[in-house]
Amino acid sequence: MLKQKKIWFILLLLILSIGAGTSFFIGKKTPSASHQQSRPVKKNHPSTKKNIQKHKALSEKKVDSSHWQSFEGETEFPILMYHSISVGNSLRIPESQFAHQMQWLQKNGYYTLTPAEAITVFKTHKKPANKIVWITFDDGYKDNYEKAYPALKKYHKKATINYITNHFGHKNKLTLPQMNEMRQSGLITIESHTVHHEELNQMTDAQQTAEFVDSKKWLNDKFHQQTSIICYPVGRFNDQTPKLAQAAGYKLGLTTLPGLANENQGLFTLHRVRISPDLSDTSYQYFLEHGM
Repeated sequence: MLKQKKIWFILLLLILSIGAGTSFFIGKKTPSASHQQSRPVKKNHPSTKKNIQKHKALSEKKVDSSHWQSFEGETEFPILMYHSISVGNSLRIPESQFAHQMQWLQKNGYYTLTPAEAITVFKTHKKPANKIVWITFDDGYKDNYEKAYPALKKYHKKATINYITNHFGHKNKLTLPQMNEMRQSGLITIESHTVHHEELNQMTDAQQTAEFVDSKKWLNDKFHQQTSIICYPVGRFNDQTPKLAQAAGYKLGLTTLPGLANENQGLFTLHRVRISPDLSDTSYQYFLEHGM
């Protein structure tokens, strides 16, 4: 009898031990799938690093000018100035007109420059084709992506968008995904139009410097690039502006002064050709060849 009680007592202990072990493992749950997915992606995550390197490679691509043709005389070519691709005033170009002009450039053998190529033309006195043009957009309107970008892709034309960094988040201005998509195509470069788009000739040297440095830093951080072009708001500047822009690390400065860009103007006071609505092909060609 005593022996049977001992056996039952041992069995009872075993049952209690098994039950306790089971409840311990059940209580210790593994992290749920939703919890695992909510963990933030670290900055040094391989996929993040890959994207940064890709963007950096796009922005720092060196220009191979070994096959370019040398030319005699002054360095001079048109820098076209566009703004919004819409209708309503003299700064807005209808979508159909812009597409037609890109087609016209294609048919007439014009090579469109990137900022790096434009800098190289000035520095080397060589150019990639007989007819060259630099297409620029000021302000960074969303319609540059929605209406201009399709035509640029269709005719494989490169362009530069001069972006006001303080306007980031405005409903009618370009978003980060839109700018990144265009940049990754290799056709579009994003450059500086300052932080606040205020007239530089009304500012102190320190205020101008802040506009140049802060906008450059914003663009460099967002796109992992070395921003090289500064476009002066409303084209206004004073005697100090070119010196301050160069000190801030820019390579070229763009104004709204009319005419072809010429090296004798100074690399930080380059003229541009304003494109107005309803231009005929004859007028468009004249502006490209003569500037105004």
